This record gives sequence, C-alpha cells and structure tokens, in this order.
Amino acid sequence: MLKKNLCLIIIFLIIPIIVFALDIEKQFKENFSNNLKSRQINDITVDLKVIKKVDFLPNFYFSKLILHDSKKNKDMSQYIFTDGRNLITDVVDVKTGKSLVRDMTFEDVNNDIDTSRLTLYYGDAKAKNKIVEITDFDCPFCKNAFNYLHESAKKYKDVAIFIMHYPLDMHKTAKTKAKIFEAGIKMDYNFAEELFNNNDLKKLDDNGLIEYFANKVEDKDKFFKLVNSKEVENKINDNIDYAKTLGVNSTPILYINGRQIRGFNQGQIDQAFKTFK
Repeated sequence: MLKKNLCLIIIFLIIPIIVFALDIEKQFKENFSNNLKSRQINDITVDLKVIKKVDFLPNFYFSKLILHDSKKNKDMSQYIFTDGRNLITDVVDVKTGKSLVRDMTFEDVNNDIDTSRLTLYYGDAKAKNKIVEITDFDCPFCKNAFNYLHESAKKYKDVAIFIMHYPLDMHKTAKTKAKIFEAGIKMDYNFAEELFNNNDLKKLDDNGLIEYFANKVEDKDKFFKLVNSKEVENKINDNIDYAKTLGVNSTPILYINGRQIRGFNQGQIDQAFKTFK
C-alpha cells in the first residue's frame, strides 16, 4: 500500500511539471513565430524541446531551440534558457568562468546523428558504442580531446569513432588537413594522429602539407587527385553544413553515445564512457 501511494504521489508531482513544460513550448513557439511574422520572415519556422527546469532562474527551462529554414532546406539548433517569453543564450558562473549551457548540454541525448555522412576511422561502424568527433586539425583543444579520447577508447572493445570536419576560418591550413585526412582514408592511410600531433607541420603551408603526406603513400598521383577532388571538397563542406544544423560554432564538440560534450571536458568524457555497453 505504501509503495502504491508513493507511486501516486510521484505521478501527481510529475504531471504538473510535464504540463507546464508543454505550455512553455507552446508559448515560446507562438511568441517566436509572431516575432518572425512581424518582420515578414516567412521561410523560418520554430520548434522547441524542453529538457529540464533550472533552479537558478525561476520559471525558466533549459531547452533546445530548432529553426527550420524551408528556403534553404536546412535546420539550425541552439541550446537556450527560456520561460516562454524571454530567451537567454547562456549563463556564466563568474566565479569559475564556466558556461552553464555547455555543462547542461550533456543532459540532452541525441542518437539521431547520421553517421553515414561522416568518416569512420576507428572500429566497426556497427559497434554498439558510437563516438562522433566534430573537430579541426589545427585546434589545440581538438588535439587534447583527440588524444584523451583515443587513449580512453582503447579500454573498450565495441567502439566506433567517426569524424565530422569543422575547420575554423581562423585556422589557415585546417581545411587542407581535412582534405589530406579524407584522401588518406580513401587510400587506407589514417593520418589523424600525425595531423594532430606533429608540431613540425606548423611550418608548412597548404602545398607543403600535401607534398609531405604524398611522400607517405605508394601512389602519389592518386593522392594528389583525391586531395584536390570535388568528392573530398564536397564531403568536407557537407560536414560543415551538417555541423551547423547541430548548433556547432566552435570545436571540439564530441558526441559519445549521443551525449554532447562541448570543448575538451575530461570529466564529462569519463562520465560519457560510463554509458558504454
């Protein structure tokens, strides 16, 4: 009887929270849509997924904002705090400098990432445990994430790691390195570790980088053609576009069994590995 009554109490406590969350979603969508209409923006529609209530902002919910662009046939997403009327893009702890949005995105599990658009370079694509690295080969934080992630992954058997390229404009050779990586994979060479960890590569420009890695393969002509091919160019551009639909605007971002980790966060990486089957 006590167990039954306890279950009823929990249900009665949860129902108002769910209903209020649905009201927040409805109110936010109506307000945002009316704003767009007032600006005569007709190609954008909005959706909102409430993830959880937050204690530090009364009546605010941590949520995922999704914008659909029908004209470009693209989606964009961003994590926010909202009470249905007001929108806060982030809250920063001034004592620690930590972004609360960055920490809380770990709570939203996304298992819908289309890995067929990405490049597998570790393990079996059908593995139970999947990791996606959204990365830039010139990013020092991406380097740290790569090294720690791969050292940790060795402890598990059933793991697949995919790369999603997001070379930042500030890094002049990042896109060329992404092309080198893709060309290498197509020829059964995995240059990821050296692209991240060989500091001497910083001395080379785009042409020097291509020549350096071309000397590491048997068929140099094939490598040159692949690096400069439309196929490889389109693959990287598609990765960039796809990353933007996930709300990516910096690197590294990791998805470990669907849990998003923004930046090199060793604690969250360790926590995510605990979900491995």
